Amino acid sequence: MNSPMYAAPAAACAAEVLLALAKAPEPLSMSALAKMTGRTKSLVFRVIRELEVTDCVRVSEDGRYSLGISALELGGPTSRNPTTPLRREMFSKNSPMRPAKR
Repeated sequence: MNSPMYAAPAAACAAEVLLALAKAPEPLSMSALAKMTGRTKSLVFRVIRELEVTDCVRVSEDGRYSLGISALELGGPTSRNPTTPLRREMFSKNSPMRPAKR
C-alpha cells in the first residue's frame, strides 16, 4: 500500500533513524541524522525523543546518538555481531553489559 492516504511519516522516520544508526561506525549528531534521512530536524528530534524512552536510542555525553540496548532486541540472533559502538561496548572484556557465557 503505497498510497499517501496511509502514510505515517513519524513511523517511517523512526525506521530510517534506527537504520542510519545501525549502519554508522560512530554516534551521530541530530544534524547528521536529519541529513542522512532527508527529514527535518524537528521531526528527527521528536522521533529520537520517543526512541530514547524505549531505550532504542541513547545519547552520549557529547550529544550524539547511537543505538540503545532495546534496539539490539530487534536484531534477534544477529544482534550478537559486534559491529556498532554499543555492540563493541557490550562485548568488551570489562563491560558490565557483556552477555554471560552459556
